[in-house]
Amino acid sequence: MDLDRITIALRPRSSWEAMDLGFALARRSFGVLWRLWLVTALPVLALLLLLPRGSTPWVLLLMWWLKPLYEPFLLYWLSRSLFGEVLPLSTVVRRWRQIAGTWLLHSLTWRRFQPERSFQMPVFLLEELDSAGRRARIRILGRGQGGPMWLTVLCFVVELVLAISGLLLFFILIPDGLRYGAAADFLHRTENLQGIVAAALAMSLVGPLYVAAGFMLYISRRVDLEAWDIELGFRQVARRLAERRRRNLERIAAVVLFACLVQPHFSVAAPLPPPEQARTVVRQVLADRDFGHTETITTWQRIEKKSDAGGTGWFATLLSALASATANMHRFLAEILRRWTGPLAVFCKVALLLGAGGLIGWVLVRYGGLARWLPGGRARVGAAAAPGVLFGMAVTPESLPDDIAAACRRLLEQERPRQALALLYRATLSCLVHGRGLEVPASATEAECLQLVQRHRGRDEADCFRRLTSAWLQTAYGHHRPSRQGLEELVNSWSVTFAEEAR
Repeated sequence: MDLDRITIALRPRSSWEAMDLGFALARRSFGVLWRLWLVTALPVLALLLLLPRGSTPWVLLLMWWLKPLYEPFLLYWLSRSLFGEVLPLSTVVRRWRQIAGTWLLHSLTWRRFQPERSFQMPVFLLEELDSAGRRARIRILGRGQGGPMWLTVLCFVVELVLAISGLLLFFILIPDGLRYGAAADFLHRTENLQGIVAAALAMSLVGPLYVAAGFMLYISRRVDLEAWDIELGFRQVARRLAERRRRNLERIAAVVLFACLVQPHFSVAAPLPPPEQARTVVRQVLADRDFGHTETITTWQRIEKKSDAGGTGWFATLLSALASATANMHRFLAEILRRWTGPLAVFCKVALLLGAGGLIGWVLVRYGGLARWLPGGRARVGAAAAPGVLFGMAVTPESLPDDIAAACRRLLEQERPRQALALLYRATLSCLVHGRGLEVPASATEAECLQLVQRHRGRDEADCFRRLTSAWLQTAYGHHRPSRQGLEELVNSWSVTFAEEAR
């Protein structure tokens, strides 16, 4: 590591200044860093998309969990670029085994929930220490540092906002004419893919900034501990002195050479005068004005009056006592802060780990289908009061005929396909809400009902309800007359999937 080739100004910086410098470095080389991120992130995303349908929460969780797999290339390239060495992407990719090392084993297991991951990664990848040396090094570097934890929280929030914003922007840009019919059916089928792509894009945009900011926090901490700025200043002073010494030697050599070439003639020195005459000459020389003289200058100066003991002495004593008390209080508060900084940092770490664990548990329970396996989970599914009317249609069991399939076929024979489709749709909603305990708010729309069915029911029920919802939206809002053959197929599919619980 050659400090003379470093491309940033070395000086003590606060944590926020170091993070801002890291963001600036990432913006300057964002194209290269983004391509290095995609080298590993795109193959992982392609493999995760091969998982079966309905596993979107697991795909998102695995994408987030494998983020330490994408970051080492970025850090390696930044560590070389900081000292003026710009490596091509092919060279970095060929050194993947040397770069990753043991970092992946630690970062993907027990160190995955470390909020200081970006700050500790340079110790694993760049310093090449053994396990005991790494622990001691991390303990020294992380003493009194809260910046890495706030960097992790900030980047996580920004990723979440970007992913949600990208997904909302996609749906906002869909024209009104494509919200129903075949286009709506396609959007419903690809909704999970859109969320995965939005999350992957948000991670790829924030990842280079996160790695660069954590690396600059590490560099700033080393500057504070090892005084890189002072060392570099001494080197510059040494170079200036060496250059000045070289120039002086060159001048002396030139003078000697000139003296040898000119060969001056030396004359015999004149005899010295006697001491009395020499003293007279010295006094005459010193009497000259150029060798100094004495002047007398008269000015006016104010004489301060001494204050009497009974006048303002008590006020001066009060001010002195207040100053002493303030200094003592300052020392007392500084001692308290020094003693409690360590416990406060530990408390913040524990709170952050508990919050992350709670968030992951909520995601697993909410989207991973674990709620039904928890104690009382099946009972909670139907705990809420089931609505009796949805979209202006009665969905109570009492409002439906005893044999739904037979009633639908009679309506089809009477050339009343819209009424048959409405009856089949109402019966399906009644079976899901009142028979199978699906929680559907009274204010829900058709699309929201479809999302609830896809999230909480099986694949067969979700597929049958999706086709039924698509036909109902085309008929009710698109004013398309459904074909009799298509309705008969829906009735037969409905009889296999829902008839056993309908009245």
